[in-house]
This record gives sequence, structure tokens and C-alpha cells, in this order.
Amino acid sequence: MNGFGWENLRNLLRAVFGGGSDISAANPLQTSESLVLEEMAPFNTLYLPLSETATAESTTTVDHFPAENRAWYVSKVYITTTTNTTAKLKIKCDNDGVLSDVEATVPKATTALEIDLKAEYGMPLRVVQLTAEYVNDGASDEDQALIIKGVEVIERW
Repeated sequence: MNGFGWENLRNLLRAVFGGGSDISAANPLQTSESLVLEEMAPFNTLYLPLSETATAESTTTVDHFPAENRAWYVSKVYITTTTNTTAKLKIKCDNDGVLSDVEATVPKATTALEIDLKAEYGMPLRVVQLTAEYVNDGASDEDQALIIKGVEVIERW
């Protein structure tokens, strides 16, 4: 490199892009603990946690729809239930104009049951409606979680 060695190049790159120190307990990676709702290029991935409350000794049904000008292509759904609550999840999909349902029953005290639509069907499914029915046989209300993950969000036209 005609008098300009690797050490000089490394020092120049550090000066331009930063020190290049390792992540450790003394130098932790900075993170944010804000509500996770992100859309990122190139696939506009959406990570959307949806929390619901299962009402004591009753059935609570909650429907989730994409925003009016959006479409969700879902690859994975995670659902969590608590001690007294079971859940039935119904995913209404539109594949080339044909509506079909994917259904799952989630037992009590399940942590993040993964429903991998992409692995099951070979591609993410276009979801038009997610319905979660929580059946709580306990004496108190319980918080549940439904997480939609790996979603390609596109503008409807």
C-alpha cells in the first residue's frame, strides 16, 4: 500500500466510523425499552404485540384487523395464555380471493405458542382478520398477549 499500512487504514476507519470497541458488561449495547411497533425496509416487517384482558368467568372475543389502507402478510403468530384462561385463535386468510381459516386452540398457562404459517403453507398468508377468543374459568381478570410477527405490510390499492 505504498507506505500506508494496515494499521494506518484501521486508524483512519476508526476515526471516520468510531472506536470499534467490543460490546461487554463495561460497554453495553444501548437499547430502547419503548413499545415495539416497527416497520422496516425492505420488507416492512411489523412486530405488533396486542394485549387483551380475559374477563373473569366469561368468554372474551377480540377481533384484530389491518388498518384500512394496509394488508398483513403474516409469517408467525405467537399467543400467550394465563393460569385460568384458554384461547381459540382463528386466522382468516385471503389467498387469491379465496377466504380460508386457520384455527388453533391454546391451553391454559401457555407461553408464546408459535404458529408458523410460513412453514406450514410455504409462504406468509394474507390475513384479513385475527380473532382471539379467551375463555376464563377463574375468578379474576387476566391479561393475555397476541403477537403478530414477521409481517409484510403493504399499502392497499
